[in-house]
Amino acid sequence: MAQGKYYFKRKNSPFKDYPEDTIEKLFEAYQAKKPIREIISEFDLKGVSPKQFYQDLPYVRTKDKCENCGHTIYTKKASRTQSNDTDRYLCLHCHHDFTKDCECTYCITEREERFQQEKTEYEKQAHQWLKQQNTMIYQPSEVSLVDEIRLMLIYRNFCNEKGSIDFTNPQYYNNEKFIGIPREYVNFITNLIEKKLLLPVGYPQYDSFESLKNKDGTYYFSLYYNKAIWRINIDFPTTQDAYFQTLVEKNYTIEELSILWKRIYRYEILLYLNNQNELYFNGIIDLNLIDVYLDELMEHYSLTKAYALIYFTTTSCLKYIHKYQPNEKALRTRFLNLLDQNIEKNIGNPNLNDFNRIAEKLTDTNAYIIEEIFQQKQHYFHLKTKDLLQSITV
Repeated sequence: MAQGKYYFKRKNSPFKDYPEDTIEKLFEAYQAKKPIREIISEFDLKGVSPKQFYQDLPYVRTKDKCENCGHTIYTKKASRTQSNDTDRYLCLHCHHDFTKDCECTYCITEREERFQQEKTEYEKQAHQWLKQQNTMIYQPSEVSLVDEIRLMLIYRNFCNEKGSIDFTNPQYYNNEKFIGIPREYVNFITNLIEKKLLLPVGYPQYDSFESLKNKDGTYYFSLYYNKAIWRINIDFPTTQDAYFQTLVEKNYTIEELSILWKRIYRYEILLYLNNQNELYFNGIIDLNLIDVYLDELMEHYSLTKAYALIYFTTTSCLKYIHKYQPNEKALRTRFLNLLDQNIEKNIGNPNLNDFNRIAEKLTDTNAYIIEEIFQQKQHYFHLKTKDLLQSITV
């Protein structure tokens, strides 16, 4: 009988009541790539849409048996309009469709079992990987001043309720402070991971699509900041919370304050110098040469007056360019000589103007030093080093 030989997936297929020989001829015409409209006209197919023609064709019973339940398999030749389509197969008993995404009970169970097996192996390898990372631990005295501050920022912004550091937590991407992790954080987080001040203690949950494998079949685990859960690798005297509270209350020595101030001063000078360099010299000035003059600038000039010296040097160089059209080497030499001269001749000059800082947001590291350690948010760039340090320690 027709219904035993054919299975119509579309219950309202107009071909359901056609005799077997007609259906076979329709298949032959379709496989011969005869135009659909021509087929419809030739067979006088009433109520058949060209767009639905293939969908209306039935599956055909085969002699093959389902690999899962042993019942008869039905098949349907691939659609000729889809270049990547393949022949289709279907078991009417268990609904196995022989695709990788089959939703029959057998396939769902098999995928779940395979997922659990792979997850177990993933977690086993992950545990071994984590053990290999824990090779040392820092004492509080071994952590540098700047790393202490960076760890404080991480602790404040990314520490979860369990005390672990989680850079994947969505809350940090949706608040006013973070829309994605800023580049400053990515850079120093990466540095802290390299130093092993941050160690992985967890890893992303197993995902059959995202959990990558090496060529040898083992899973790939990454030390990239958002590919693991982390802990701060310090041997805390009591607790992690207590350690960071002591940093908040810490009394810094004059030597420590000087180190932090030099970091701020150098950063600000380079920021201003880079601005002038890009605007007027196409970036040819070697910014690192400022280190030759840094100590002298710090001793005699506030940041606002150091900005003025750089500005005057730039102005003189622009006149030099206009008059002599120097090559890059000559211009670099001229700039440094002029800067050296301006530093020397303006020491103690009471009439040297104050120049404003360029409109650039402070990094969070520097903001913490200025606002929470120095407590000089409004005045730090107006004070000479001696006066600034004195105001902090008084």
